[in-house]
Amino acid sequence: MEVHGDNDYAMEFHSQPATPTKFQEVPNEGSSSYAERHWVPQCPDNYIPKVGMVFKDLDDAIRFYRAYAAEAGFDVRKTTTTKKEGSVVWQYVVCSREGKKHVPTISHNDASHVIGRAALSKPGRRRRISKRIGCMARVAFRILGHDGYVLSIFEEQHNHPLTSLPYRPFLKINRNIDLGHKKFILNCAKANIGTMKSYRLFKESVGGYSSVGATAVDFKNFKRDLKAYIAGGDAQMVIDKLFRKSEVCPGFRFDYEVDDEEICFSDFHIRAFTMANKEMECHTLMWHNSTN
Repeated sequence: MEVHGDNDYAMEFHSQPATPTKFQEVPNEGSSSYAERHWVPQCPDNYIPKVGMVFKDLDDAIRFYRAYAAEAGFDVRKTTTTKKEGSVVWQYVVCSREGKKHVPTISHNDASHVIGRAALSKPGRRRRISKRIGCMARVAFRILGHDGYVLSIFEEQHNHPLTSLPYRPFLKINRNIDLGHKKFILNCAKANIGTMKSYRLFKESVGGYSSVGATAVDFKNFKRDLKAYIAGGDAQMVIDKLFRKSEVCPGFRFDYEVDDEEICFSDFHIRAFTMANKEMECHTLMWHNSTN
C-alpha cells in the first residue's frame, strides 16, 4: 500500500464544542449485568489502519500509525520488539495508557529499613502519577523479508475516552520543538527574555495556544537542555566572540589568562574614535569558569 506520507488554555477552549467519540458497550463475560465501555476513534478512512497493509520499511509503518493516533486523539509508544539476526521481525506500538504501573511490594518488617536506606541514598527520579489503565489498543508490524513490513495485528478499541478536538494539539504526539521554536527561544534569551514570556510572545505571534505546537514545559526543557549543552564551554564562547570582533575591528584587542578557577581578561582595550577623536579604554574583566 502506498502511504502519503494552565488556566489560559481552559479559558481559550472553554467555548469550543468537544468532538464526541463513539463507544461500544461490550458485556462482561463474568457478569450479565455489567457492561464495559470501549471507545472507537472517529477519523477518515484513509487514516484507519487495516490488517494486511504493507509498508516499505518499519519507520514508514510507525509513522502511519502515529498519524492515525494524532487524528484519533491518543498518544502511542513503542513496546515489544522481536529481533532476528539484527533485523526487527515484530514491532508492537501501543496506546500510551496500555499496561499497569509496576509498584514494588514492601513487607511491614522491611519498611523501616527501606525508608532509612532511601534517606541516605541519592535522590531518585521524581514520582509522578501513572496514567496507565490497561488499554489494549495496539498495532503490530511483521517483517516481509525484502518487501517491507505488513500490519498483522490491529486492536481499535480503547477502554478510556479519547481526547476531544480542541485539546488534541497538546498531546505529546502533536508537540514538537522545531527549528523555528529554537531560533525564537534563542533570540529571546539574547534579549534577556525568560522562557515563559517567550512562550506567551510566540503564542501571540501565531494566533493562539493551539497553534504553538508546543507547551511552556517544552520551552523550558529546551532552555534547560541548551544550558546543559554549553556548560563548560560558555567561557570559550565569549573568547571566540572576542576573536571574531578583533578580526573586523582593527582598534579592538584583548589578552587573557587562564588559571584553575577562573578566566581573567587583562589589558582589554576598545579603541573607538568618535567624532571628537576621543578614545575609550576598559581594563580587566573577570569571567568565572563554570567547569571548576
